[in-house]
Amino acid sequence: MAIGGRGNGSHAVIDRWNGSSWRPLHPPASSAASVACAAGNRCVTVGGRNGALAWNGKSWRKVKMSKPAGVTGFELTGVSCASSVNCLAVGSFAGRGMAVAWNGKNWRLLPAPPAVVTAVSCPKPGRCVAVGARLSLTWNGKSWHKVLINGIPDFEIIDSISCPSFSFCVAVDGGVSTAVAWNGTSWTVLPDDKVDGSEGIWCTSPANCMAVGDQASRWDGRAWTPVRLTRVDQLRTISCASSGDCVATGISNAARFGDTTMAESWNGTSWRVLPVPLESIQLISCASATFCLAVKNSEPPAAESWNGSKWSALPSPSQQPDVQAVSCSSPSNCVVLGSDTASIWNGTSWQTTSTAPKGKRVFLDAVSCASVTMCMAIGVDSSTDGLLAETWNGSSWSVSFDTPNHQAGQDGDEVSCPSATFCMENTGTGTMSWDGSNWHQQNVDVPDFSGTSLSCGSTTSCVLVEDVEDPQSGAVSFGSQVWNGVSWQASDLAGHISRLSGVSCASATSCLAVGDSGDLAMAQLWNGSTWKLLAPVNP
Repeated sequence: MAIGGRGNGSHAVIDRWNGSSWRPLHPPASSAASVACAAGNRCVTVGGRNGALAWNGKSWRKVKMSKPAGVTGFELTGVSCASSVNCLAVGSFAGRGMAVAWNGKNWRLLPAPPAVVTAVSCPKPGRCVAVGARLSLTWNGKSWHKVLINGIPDFEIIDSISCPSFSFCVAVDGGVSTAVAWNGTSWTVLPDDKVDGSEGIWCTSPANCMAVGDQASRWDGRAWTPVRLTRVDQLRTISCASSGDCVATGISNAARFGDTTMAESWNGTSWRVLPVPLESIQLISCASATFCLAVKNSEPPAAESWNGSKWSALPSPSQQPDVQAVSCSSPSNCVVLGSDTASIWNGTSWQTTSTAPKGKRVFLDAVSCASVTMCMAIGVDSSTDGLLAETWNGSSWSVSFDTPNHQAGQDGDEVSCPSATFCMENTGTGTMSWDGSNWHQQNVDVPDFSGTSLSCGSTTSCVLVEDVEDPQSGAVSFGSQVWNGVSWQASDLAGHISRLSGVSCASATSCLAVGDSGDLAMAQLWNGSTWKLLAPVNP
């Protein structure tokens, strides 16, 4: 049994493990800190506003909690049940330790522990082990005995424990990946390759333990292995070289401990899970079916390429301090944009240039390359907070648009240039089109929107996916707008949408938008007139 929370933590979530999978149990009405079950229909929780709750297999009921005389506020953080009529809970009040016992009907105070402990496990009635900040306490039914936990940093607090017997326990620190084992007399540190941030542990034997948190890890007596607890697959960015050659990347918790980058390709008919990229990809641009450039904003930035079958590490654009965007017009022409620099990839090496005009401070965060001699970068002139656009001609940058109007420039700009003489730009408050010489303001169809991604398949076809906030209720909905060469028109998406994070248009009749629906990866296909809901692979 595992307990947690959702939303702001005001609602409890309890899942039950049946030996092969997890399923939700009807949760209590409010949050709780710890849960213990002597049987499927005999559970108690402690913590939260109610102090203690009891479960009879169908519903939860509030149970009055005993407390030390004169104490108004206390906190119980851990509970364990050796039987349906023998449970022990630990916590604290005013910086002092506290322990209470449950007999199936009522709670009673126990002798105060000599230190504050946060979690407890009782393999038998009157035989318990409790843990806290680098120490443990054993309970023999009458008194407490202190044992230090050596080998862990001073700042770590062990806050979850499980003991299938009094001579074997495993305890974990929910903040990091520390796990320690008890042999009846002392503690030893276990390998630390379990899932980070485990919030709970349960053991049935020295060779079978489950640690749970954002994910789950299983201990077999020698090592930890991951167990998928919930599906969290999200596609965040996509690039299409053609209508049948798209690569989307995002995150998944399926492949290993912690979130990992996942990648999938779309061939115009179906999705295929690609090998896990070498780095945690944040940006990607595909110039052909056999070349995509992916970058990660790290120190230094990481770059890798996809050739249609495998990922390969590329030299780092090491002089690029802050990666914001990437665009490739061919395998030998890519621009990786930083706040005030740009690194140009020629197929074998990087050339770094400054994008800041003389006397100006700039922050550029979007780029689109139509050819080797025409790239458009969009951002903010930090001197005036106004919108700034710059073009790259293959050898130097020049200012294409600069306005002191701070309302025009926004962080999170988007730009798409399907040709050397046409670009569409989105600042988050409006859009502008470029005809090769001048910029023209274009009014969007839906006010109060926040564009999340923009892509143009031709000079007369662009797609903008967006978040729209209701000015009255503050509720956020998700939609799209389509540019027909003259104006923007709202276009309804297909099915239920949680969020679209990226869109890429290979042509006027082929745009692919990706995101997530709840915790599952999702995608929508635009054919030039309507949206169709697709089902990416959730590994």
